[in-house]
Amino acid sequence: MVRSLVCLAFLGMLVLVPGAGRAATTDAAVNVQIDTTEPQAALAIMAKLRRSQPVTAQDWNALFATRGYELLKKRQADFHRPFSDDSFKAFISDPKTLATYQQLSDTLATWISSDIVMLAHRAFVYLPAGSKLHATVYPLIKPATNSYVYQLDTDPAIMLFLDPTLTKDQFGNTVSHELYHIGDSQNCPSAPIAAQEAKYPQMQRDFLNWLSAFGEGSAMLAAAGGPDVHPHWEDPQSDKDVWDKAMSNYTTDFRSLQTFFADIADGTLKGDTIDKQGYTFFGDVQGPWYTVGYKMNVLIEHTFGRAKLIDAICDKRSYLATYNEAAMKNNAAGNPPLPLWSSQLTSLFQK
Repeated sequence: MVRSLVCLAFLGMLVLVPGAGRAATTDAAVNVQIDTTEPQAALAIMAKLRRSQPVTAQDWNALFATRGYELLKKRQADFHRPFSDDSFKAFISDPKTLATYQQLSDTLATWISSDIVMLAHRAFVYLPAGSKLHATVYPLIKPATNSYVYQLDTDPAIMLFLDPTLTKDQFGNTVSHELYHIGDSQNCPSAPIAAQEAKYPQMQRDFLNWLSAFGEGSAMLAAAGGPDVHPHWEDPQSDKDVWDKAMSNYTTDFRSLQTFFADIADGTLKGDTIDKQGYTFFGDVQGPWYTVGYKMNVLIEHTFGRAKLIDAICDKRSYLATYNEAAMKNNAAGNPPLPLWSSQLTSLFQK
């Protein structure tokens, strides 16, 4: 299953907001909501159509006024994709859509029975002390089957196609994965570090930008709930096998990434050519940014503890050197040897 659609102890309560179709955490640091008003309104219309009852303008307007629908429509406009209230009416009224009513209804009920506190907690414990995390999850009944994160810099929204094939655990893992990405973007790096990084030459900024891609491995670790849980624990064995096979290529993938970063550092790759090469490491499903990043993070956490891992993730200038330190301890202990990042790369941000 693909996790990405694009970083303390936490105590909270689950609150149901009457009539709003929302479940939310309430905490000074964490504000994560699940807004189900769009699928609820769509299902209400579908139920009427299935019973051959008239659907009123008020019914449609109630659907179009939901925040989930408004964001869906806005994003389609942002991408210049055709979308209209009339076309959505036709989609909801289509017999093929109506035939999925019970599946969609059951799936929504299953998803919203998830413990939003736990899902937020998984992400939050991998953020630095003093972090704040806010986002809204929108399950959506819609024509396209894609899911994505939207408005990351303003009012982060996790827009999820209401997929009947997605189990409750898979839904929860996806939400925690994306909440980690949102939390990381909201809290890392700290303002002083960000100010320093902004003054770096373009090469160093490009380097740090692509170090951030290891955030996919960080999100896998956070969504699993820790380093001792298989990152595909909630998936079929076939998905676990695919991940395990990819992990067996760790050394080869590590060396490919080392070459990529060395080519940035020495100027071989510049501008768009960096991005073109970097995107290949996302893979068709979960490539080296996921697997190598995950294994590096697990090693650091097992060796030094979660606090040092979070420090290295949030100030990525120390990330490669922190991994090297952990890998050298591993190798000195007589464990299967792990590759090291070159001194060219680890010294790039030394004073």
